[in-house]
Parts: sequence; structure tokens; C-alpha cells
Amino acid sequence: MSEIRKLSFSVPDAVSQPTPVKLNEGIAETVKQLSIEKIHAFTNHPYSVIDNEEMQKLVESVKDHGVQEPIIVRPKENYYELISGHRRLRASELAGNTYIPAIIKLLTDDESVVCMVDANLHRENILPSEKAKAYRMKMDALRHQGKRTKPEASYDTVSQNENWSANRIAKDAGESSRQVYRYIRLSNLIDRFLEMVDNKEKKVKPNPHDMIFTMPMNVGLEVAKLSSPQQHMLFDCICNTGIVPSPSQAVQLNTIVQKHNHLDCDLICTLLKKQKSSNINQQPCDTVSQGAAASDELRQLHNKQEREDFICNYEKWGVWKEIPELRVQFYKYDLPNSACIVIQTYVHPASNYLHYHSEEKIVAEYALLLSKEDDYHGDYGQEYSFYRPNGASKSTIIDYLTKTKPFVKVF
Repeated sequence: MSEIRKLSFSVPDAVSQPTPVKLNEGIAETVKQLSIEKIHAFTNHPYSVIDNEEMQKLVESVKDHGVQEPIIVRPKENYYELISGHRRLRASELAGNTYIPAIIKLLTDDESVVCMVDANLHRENILPSEKAKAYRMKMDALRHQGKRTKPEASYDTVSQNENWSANRIAKDAGESSRQVYRYIRLSNLIDRFLEMVDNKEKKVKPNPHDMIFTMPMNVGLEVAKLSSPQQHMLFDCICNTGIVPSPSQAVQLNTIVQKHNHLDCDLICTLLKKQKSSNINQQPCDTVSQGAAASDELRQLHNKQEREDFICNYEKWGVWKEIPELRVQFYKYDLPNSACIVIQTYVHPASNYLHYHSEEKIVAEYALLLSKEDDYHGDYGQEYSFYRPNGASKSTIIDYLTKTKPFVKVF
């Protein structure tokens, strides 16, 4: 059995005799009664502490039974930083207590972040914004803590480090690494859009008059690709028009930025008002009747024939890239959920061999590009995460369109 040691360090004044507490690491730490005035909240704490009905119940419990589980803090110069137990601390304040039981830990900044996030991972009713900020903080801390990335590290090393961190977060949180990446990308949203995503989760009723809006997470993931100034501009346009972009409109905004590196209020407002009559953003998009109510430009494909026709009319998408000297062309269609279809065409030369004769013809090869967050797999379990010729058959793309039911432009 490993020897039990006691931590020894200098901390701000505390009262009461310490009570030994054995932790899993085999180190005996102590519970001390700390003055609430000497405890400061964790810097950039991502989880909200609200004085609601649940808080009132916790206050009554503290009054009747005291704080049953000590909070966790770490010593700073002349105060303690709260790592875990923000709700218990707030309940103690509301109950009129001046002291609270606490475990004091010596932690680095990165260790503190990991401990703080892990202590809150399994709370009930965690909002998307809270997960987004917490996962981002933990990923940054793990990268620093593990020292797996150096300034001169290659791109591949950085990618491997991010994958390692995401897998670690996913394992601790009981989620897939793809979902972790989704939340981390969501953290790029400005606070007003994070609030809108939270409102959707909380089923808040939109009220444009009071500038209360909701935003689905898939739209938020698209908007998160815009820069912070562009997001602020978009929010101003939403307030002016009372319209939240649909998934397809959010994709169009990103397409405009990629092609022209420019976005202005007039362009955004025009785009938002363009589909106002269709009311796409407020209607479910999995029924034939509602799909028919969509605008003339965007609508659902209701059967296999319509989906096949959509793919076969790839020339109407417009040429995306071209290699004239090789007579190779690429056509790309961006779907509302960040996936895209790429079709490569090339000219097969004429043949004249023995009795076999053929004219030159255009051959098309298909590929399906999915984001890291998309967990779609083909019939044989393939993952379509990058482009390669013959990466996906026409039937696979039709199957994907059948399952995702996107609104697309029908030419």
C-alpha cells in the first residue's frame, strides 16, 4: 500500500481544525472552513449560476443540513479561486452563511481548468453555450498540459494533438468526438448567437419585437464560420428584419464570404427577406406539404427520381474548378448542413481497336465531402471526409440526400 503524504503549503487564513479526507490519489487533503469573502469565482467560468427555483431548494437544504459536499478551491496570493462548487457557494451566501467547507488543492492553471470542467460535466440541463465554452477551455488546457504541441510543430502534429484532446474530452463527457468538435466550433459564436442557440434548447418563444430569437444548432455551426465583425453585422440585420437565417441561408452567407471576401448589411438583409414568405425557418422540413411550401429556389426532393435528376443536372451548378489543359472540370454543390457533393468530369478519348469503335465521351466521377461532425457512413461503412475520385457512387449520394432531406436549389 502506497505511503499517505500530507500536502504542505502556505494559504490564506482559515478557521477550524482540519479534517483529513483520503482521495483516490493516495494523498490526504483537508477540509477547512473558509471565509466566503476570501473565495473568488473561477476566471471565465462557463457554467451559469441562476437564482431560480432549484437554487432556492438548495438554499433551504443548506439552511437545514449545511453544505454536505465541500467545494474545491486553490490558493492564490491573498484569496482562494473556486474550482468546483459555484452553486453551493451561492446557496451558502443566500442562506446567510459566512463560512463554507472546502478542499484546498495545489493546481496549475491548466489543471484547474480540467478539474473545473470535469466537476461539471455530468450536471443536468447543461446549455449548448456552456458545453461549447467548457470544451474549448479543456481542449486548450489539455494541449498545454500535455505539452504535445511545440511552436515549431508541424500541421500534422497539431492535428494529432487536437484529436487526442477531443477524444479525451469525449471519453470523460460520454459523448462522441464528433459532437465535441461541434461544440468547440460553436464556441466561435458571439455571445448573442450563443444565447439564441440556448433559447432554442430551452424552447423559448421568439419575440422579434423584444429582440428575442432562437437559432438551431446546425445554423449556429454555419454562422460560427463567420468572423466576429461579420457575426455582429448579421445580428444587427436579424434585429432589423426580425428574421433568423435558415440553414441554407447560413450556407449562402459563407459561400458569399468565401467567393468575394465581403459581406455588408444590405446584402444580408436582402438574403434574409428573400425567403420570408416561405417561412422555412419556422417549419419542420420533413413533410411533403411543407417542402412544397418552400420558395421556388429551394425545396426538398421527395423521391429517388428527383434526387437522381438533381445530381444528373450537375452542369447547371456551374463549374467550380477547371484544368483546361487536361479537359477536366469540377462541379460542387454545398448542402445546408455543411456537406457538399463534388463531381469531376473528364473526356474519355475515342477508341479504335480491331472491330471496336467509340467516340470520345464525358465521364463523371462522384464524391461526397462531409464535415467531422457528420456521422454518415455508406453501405460498406465508408467515411466520406475528403475528396477522391469515385469516392462515392451516385447511389450513395442519393441515399445521403434521402436521409438528410436537405432543401436544395432545383434547376
